[in-house]
Amino acid sequence: MRLPHPFHSLLADQQPSQKNRPGNFELFALLKIILKNPKRDQSWLQKHTETDLGLCLGRLEEARLIRVHEQPLTGGPTAPTYSITPAGVRELALFMFPAARR
Repeated sequence: MRLPHPFHSLLADQQPSQKNRPGNFELFALLKIILKNPKRDQSWLQKHTETDLGLCLGRLEEARLIRVHEQPLTGGPTAPTYSITPAGVRELALFMFPAARR
């Protein structure tokens, strides 16, 4: 019996009418970028991905895989910034290394 992905509800197979919604690879690619570059704003992230960030960031935040920092960093961007949560790191690791699931 095949086990469902831990975020099956978040990453459920998309219906043809939902073609504009981001898929697994887009979501996890964005998680990986945020992990390597914490506390970057949306304009910086957009320069480093071709994904529609509005949809991806919203879905990742709803699943509590990323955290939004509303307060600007000292001398940093004035827009909200993003960082990955421990749950996001765990899900990214399980996506990248499925054999580690035990």
